[in-house]
Amino acid sequence: MRSMIELNGKWELLYSEDRPEINSIIPTFMNAYVTEAVPGYWEDMIPSLQMAPYWNLVKFNPEYRPLRYPMSGTVPDMVLETIVGCFWYRRNVHIDADCGNKSVIFHCGGVQNRALLWVNGRFAGEHCGYSTPFFFDISELLHYGEDNEIIMAVSNHEAHNESGE
Repeated sequence: MRSMIELNGKWELLYSEDRPEINSIIPTFMNAYVTEAVPGYWEDMIPSLQMAPYWNLVKFNPEYRPLRYPMSGTVPDMVLETIVGCFWYRRNVHIDADCGNKSVIFHCGGVQNRALLWVNGRFAGEHCGYSTPFFFDISELLHYGEDNEIIMAVSNHEAHNESGE
C-alpha cells in the first residue's frame, strides 16, 4: 500500500524577478505565508500576495491590458494579468522514521513552466514543461523521523523573453 503526504495548502512564498538555477542561492524567506498556495495560480493569490513584504517587487506581463468592448481591429489574446518571474515555495514536512525503507517520491501535478526542487538544502531535480506532472525520488535526501525542508522555485520565464518580460 502506498502512503501519501498531502502538500496542498499553506506554503511560505517569496517572489524574485530572477531566473532560478541549479546553483542558485536559496533566498532568505520573510514569513509570508499563503494559505491557498498549492494548488493555485499566482493570479488567484493576488489578495494574499498584496500583503507580503515583497509585493512592490512583483512584475506583471507588460502586454497585459484590460479588454474594453466593443473593440475594432485586431482583438488581443484574452490573457490574465500574468505575474512574471519566480516564486520560491518553502514548507517543512515531517517524514516518519518507518518510511526509511521505502522509496519516497515527490509528485507535482504541474507548474507553469519550470520548477527546481531542493530537499534539506540539497538539489533534487528540475522540470521544464507547461503544466505537465513530474516526479522526483527524494528518498536519499530525507531525514527520517524528523522535519524536512522542501523548497521549490517555480518560474514562468520560459513563457516570456529572457528578461522575464
